[in-house]
Amino acid sequence: MKLATLAVHAGDRQPLGRYVPSTTPIYGASSYAYSRMEQLDRVFDGEVPGQGYARYGSPTCAALEEQVAALEGGDLAVTAASGMAALYVALMAALTDRRQSIVAAHALFGETFQLLSAELESAGVETRFADCCDLEAFEAAVEEQKPGCVLVESVSNPMLRVSPLDRITEIAHRHGALVVADATFVTPVLMRPLSLGADLVVHSATKYLAGHADVLGGVIVANEP
Repeated sequence: MKLATLAVHAGDRQPLGRYVPSTTPIYGASSYAYSRMEQLDRVFDGEVPGQGYARYGSPTCAALEEQVAALEGGDLAVTAASGMAALYVALMAALTDRRQSIVAAHALFGETFQLLSAELESAGVETRFADCCDLEAFEAAVEEQKPGCVLVESVSNPMLRVSPLDRITEIAHRHGALVVADATFVTPVLMRPLSLGADLVVHSATKYLAGHADVLGGVIVANEP
């Protein structure tokens, strides 16, 4: 299916009675009821698909996750309250059971610097910055730092530095690091980082995915391990 077709049709559009809405409704419920307690227990235990409590997801979020995963060519996606929340979750996931160290591109979104130098540093995560457009210097930093993950923006915000992502992922994986790629500025229309070797892709949906300056959100996309 072509990307333009996925953009229109991917995502869950469940029948409501005898008709199917052209867009997924926005569900405002905080909880969901079932006819039998046993069925709800199975939903909460993850034995069967379903909605239980909005903290864990909603039909609206599930539709967005399905659509963005399809657009990125990934197996699954998770939504977050903002792009920075999504980036934080992605970095924590990438560092799980790995060395608490990051090599990051030196051209990044301003709030990402704040996240790395303040929030994560105080939690014991060390970050080293390197020029991702100077591959020799970037690999030297990765080889010396031996990070748990590498963080780059496919096109940096706001300096528009373009990462040679295929080479970056090759370097990172050669040294045992996972790659988190912030693809906010390119969207799946211009680049699909998973196809270039990235392990986790992050979007601030507030920017180009939403496009109308009326939504705050973030998305993380990955393939099944």
